[in-house]
Amino acid sequence: MLKIKLREYQQNIVNSILANGNTLVVLPTGLGKTFIAVKLIEHYLSKGQILIMAPTRPLVEQHYKTIMDNMSFTVGDGDNDNDDVVKLITGVIPPTERKKLWASKIIISTPQTVRNDIIKGNYNFSPVLCVFDEAHKTVGNYAYTYVSDKAKEAGSLILGLTASPGGDKKKIQSIIDALYINNVEVRNHNDPDVSKYVEETKIKWIHLKLSDDLKRVSNIINDLMDEQITILRKWGFTGPLTYKSQLLRLRPRIFSNKSNGKYIILSRYTSLFSLVHMKELLETQGASSLLKYIDKLKTKDSKAAARIITDRRLLFIETILKTDPEHPKLDKLVDILQNNETKQAIVFVQYRTQIDRIVEILCLRGMSAVKFVGQGKGYSQKDQRVTLERFRNNEFRILVASSVGEEGLDIPSVDLVIFYEPIGSAIRTIQRKGRAGRVKAGEVIILVTKDTQDEALYWISKKKEKKMQTILQGYSKSSTILTKSSNIISKNKNQKDLTDYF
Repeated sequence: MLKIKLREYQQNIVNSILANGNTLVVLPTGLGKTFIAVKLIEHYLSKGQILIMAPTRPLVEQHYKTIMDNMSFTVGDGDNDNDDVVKLITGVIPPTERKKLWASKIIISTPQTVRNDIIKGNYNFSPVLCVFDEAHKTVGNYAYTYVSDKAKEAGSLILGLTASPGGDKKKIQSIIDALYINNVEVRNHNDPDVSKYVEETKIKWIHLKLSDDLKRVSNIINDLMDEQITILRKWGFTGPLTYKSQLLRLRPRIFSNKSNGKYIILSRYTSLFSLVHMKELLETQGASSLLKYIDKLKTKDSKAAARIITDRRLLFIETILKTDPEHPKLDKLVDILQNNETKQAIVFVQYRTQIDRIVEILCLRGMSAVKFVGQGKGYSQKDQRVTLERFRNNEFRILVASSVGEEGLDIPSVDLVIFYEPIGSAIRTIQRKGRAGRVKAGEVIILVTKDTQDEALYWISKKKEKKMQTILQGYSKSSTILTKSSNIISKNKNQKDLTDYF
């Protein structure tokens, strides 16, 4: 039934799941988490229905292709066409048609579709194996939490797959609880049963300085921010207010404010948020991204926007930026890619406008680069599929991607991964790094602007990854109750303390 042979670590993990029940598998991107699920399908198919879930339609389609390419089925008395056994079910299929498909042997779907059809009575939920891909999303009100409760009630074996559960102990515990996990299997590239299958990935941080012109603009934005912060403090809103994360925590307090000045405060808060965003664009992206945002602000009909665009200092900012003082990252990126002209690369970029700018510059410099972004604004799911297929076929060398390139999608292994800016998420950092060095030696380069938000995120990401080590190490040594349904984490004979994995 299964057309491929599992690697040693994959088979070890499968054995552990069969022995210990509901399992969370933490395995870096590119090491074949899906094939662990495929092997379990082979084991459980004769026992009942299999349900595999992934958060997005492209991921669901990818799992469908993996199963169709790597399995053949014989169900009942004779041979069956794979199409008769495996059904892909998403929200694009009308509910009346979906209702007929839910009786299939193997179902691949989004959790939102599963939840909706259970609630509507269209799906008599009773799988023997329930797979949750990108299991770190099993938090809060996300559809995974509802489906996991139903899986527990149905007595399903629950398998969670993720490249990283995150760097926060409370979140990791909430995932374990929500999925009723009683067994955790973790691997990384250095494990003895893994290392033979992967190549070394070197990680380099390159620190750059803002130009004098960009520093001048940054100082002007700081002055504008200070004026709004001073007013907010007069209304009793104290504490640091110079980063988006700080402002987002402040927002509920403003909305719960009962004073007559609530909407004055909200207007000042909105102005400050815009200015903080302007500073972030300036310091991490450069002039072109900031100018586009300023143009967008000019179209807004609000006092908060008018307060900024009518300020005489904004004209001075625009004058400086229009002299084209590009961010030093752009020149460094071009230099890196030109010096690695034989290597296939992915460049991860936070902002869509900057992605367009980078692709434009790289193409002008004679390099073959194509953008890869989320759906919307003229970029469709079909565009995503075509772009990835062209990249696999080496029709171009450089993929310039937004966060959509981080998670799960079957992007080919590359020689070089570049972060245009650091990100303060352990999950996303690990996923990005995992795009290099799967089958050949790779390199990861992270660009950091000194004395800016980049530097703060640099330290945050390092701290979170280190914290994750400590948290998972604690779980590996724990004998206390971990979940609503189990007492221990089981370690197979090859599993080391989890601190070795992160």
